[in-house]
Amino acid sequence: MRTLVSAAVKVKLDVTWLQQYLDEISEEGDMEKKLSDLMELSKTTMLVSIAAKKDMVERNRKVFAAEERLKKAEKRVQEARSRAGEVERSVKVFETVREKVQQDIKEVEDQAQYRLSRLNELL
Repeated sequence: MRTLVSAAVKVKLDVTWLQQYLDEISEEGDMEKKLSDLMELSKTTMLVSIAAKKDMVERNRKVFAAEERLKKAEKRVQEARSRAGEVERSVKVFETVREKVQQDIKEVEDQAQYRLSRLNELL
């Protein structure tokens, strides 16, 4: 249509009144294009928003699960520390008992040596 108007202007026809209508039609076409583009953008934005919400829910689920695993792991670590403390106390008790047994062995050996030397003196 614009081509026809341009051709009419070249042959000196007065088509200014038609030019105004074409400009208005062009503006309406631009508006429709903008509206169409905005509608498409709105649709795309909505879809991206839905996908982002789903992703957020999934990530939150994973975070919650990780927090639960962390709590369980921390509990197991605390239990292991408690058992390690018990084992450490048991080791100390066993070391004390071993030292006492060593002392008793030394005393018995000393007594045996003393009695043996006394017996040798008597003979």
